[in-house]
Amino acid sequence: MTLLDTARRYSPFLARNLDSGRLNADVFQPMLHKVLSMEDFQAFADWDKIRADENEEELAKQLRELRRYVVSQIIVRDVNRLSDLDEVTRTITLFADFAINMALDFSYAYYQDMYGTPIGRYTGGPQHLSVVAMGKAGGYELNVSSDIDLIFVYPESGSTDGKRDRDNQEFFTRVGKKLIALLNDVTADGWVFRVDMRLRPDGDSGALVLSETALEQYLIQQGREWERYAWCKGRVVTPYPNDIKD
Repeated sequence: MTLLDTARRYSPFLARNLDSGRLNADVFQPMLHKVLSMEDFQAFADWDKIRADENEEELAKQLRELRRYVVSQIIVRDVNRLSDLDEVTRTITLFADFAINMALDFSYAYYQDMYGTPIGRYTGGPQHLSVVAMGKAGGYELNVSSDIDLIFVYPESGSTDGKRDRDNQEFFTRVGKKLIALLNDVTADGWVFRVDMRLRPDGDSGALVLSETALEQYLIQQGREWERYAWCKGRVVTPYPNDIKD
C-alpha cells in the first residue's frame, strides 16, 4: 500500500483533492519525501511576476493552491508516521510566515504605487509595516486548522511622499486590510488562513494598525496582565526571520 493509499483512508480532505485531480502528481509526489522549507514555497509559483503584474487575483489563487499542497503533504507524512509533531507545526507555521510576507509585499507595493512611500516624521526614513504573530503562530505551534493571530505595527507617524499623499496611519491601515483579505477571504479555491486581529490593543474597537509609540503607551498605561503575557509569544515575522530560512 502506498503512502497516499494509507493516508486517504483517514482524511476525507486528502481523498477529495486526490479524486478531483487538484493535486498534480508531478508536483505533489516529490513533496512527500522531505521536510518543506521556505525554498519549496518560493519555488511553487513565479511570485515576482505576480507582484510585478499587480495580479491580485492570481496571488490569492496561488497562495490557496499552495496551502492545498502543504496541508495535503502534512497529512500524508503525519498519517504515515514520517513526521513528528514538531515537523507538522513548524511546517504550517513556516507556510503562514511565507503567506503573510507575500501578502504584505504585494499590499505595500500596491498602495506605494498609489500614494508614494510612507516617510517617518522624525527620522525622515521610509516606513514599513511589521506583522507580529501571536499565540500559536508566534510559538511555531500552528496546526492545519489554526487561525493566525496578528498585530500590525509601524515605526512612526508621518505621511507618504506621493502626489496623492496619505498619512502613515491611513496608508498602513489600507495595507493591513488588503493583507487580511488576501489571506482570509473565501474564494472558489478556499482561504489561506483565517486571520484574527482581536489581540491588538482595544480589540475589534481599536485601530487596525498602531505606531510603535502608541503600542508602547497602551501596554504601559492600559494593558491588562493577560495582554502583556500574550506578548511573551509575540514574534515579528516580517521580513523573513533568519532562523526559518534553513
